[in-house]
Amino acid sequence: IMQGWLFAHDIEFWTEPRVEAFITSVPI
Repeated sequence: IMQGWLFAHDIEFWTEPRVEAFITSVPI
């Protein structure tokens, strides 16, 4: 839920490179 809010709230901030780097840097 929190991640979804962050993506929705900072949609302009989360460019594709940032999203990829964020996802790959955080273990799922």
